[in-house]
Amino acid sequence: MKNRPENTYYLGFRVRPPYPSECSWFAEHPEVAGYASEDGCIVINPETKLNPNQIECVCVNEAYRLLMYRWRIVPNISLTSTQIESFRGTSYFDNEDALKQTIIARILANDSSAGKITDEQRGYASCLEQFSEVLAEINLKKK
Repeated sequence: MKNRPENTYYLGFRVRPPYPSECSWFAEHPEVAGYASEDGCIVINPETKLNPNQIECVCVNEAYRLLMYRWRIVPNISLTSTQIESFRGTSYFDNEDALKQTIIARILANDSSAGKITDEQRGYASCLEQFSEVLAEINLKKK
């Protein structure tokens, strides 16, 4: 996998190569650039056409999602109706906690798919970003 950040860490979470079953899944879902795996790693689609900077943003996004999952952090934020509607047809649409987590993670990864960000969301993201380094250090020590 060229230009991929495999075996690097983001917030204490390793980027690993996809397993054969994941490669098959990515082939069926080419629109997915990467994901936070059940084993607590970040996995990038081996066929993604994203450039290295975009892949970096995917890694940051997935790392924040894993961090929130690992520490059971559910952002205490409101979502706009536009944000909710933009996730219709995705696994996030019917899971408000996961949607809140992905909105905050996307804000921190500078991903425009977070939609129009509210001041409350921006403030929450800023607080999580400041606290994330401490959580990442703890996370690395537990491995």
